[in-house]
Amino acid sequence: MNNIPVKELSKLGVLVFNAPGANANAVKELVVAGLLIAARNLALDAEVRDLKVGLDAIEERARSELGMIKRDEIFFQILDERPTAKPSPP
Repeated sequence: MNNIPVKELSKLGVLVFNAPGANANAVKELVVAGLLIAARNLALDAEVRDLKVGLDAIEERARSELGMIKRDEIFFQILDERPTAKPSPP
């Protein structure tokens, strides 16, 4: 399988050695990175297709990012309760 002329290179003083599995960790890391990128690309592709075809994604963005509401719709904003400072006695 190897096509490196080891004997000839050794005669010339070139150090040649076989290190099976030396880059196995790097290969694993690249595979995991590729899987993560592929998953991200699938999610982006689905979002782009939804934006091109459906109005649900556009409506969701308009509501969440721009605060838009439909005609004849009532908007309620619920605030987190914060403890109020009790007035000190006079």
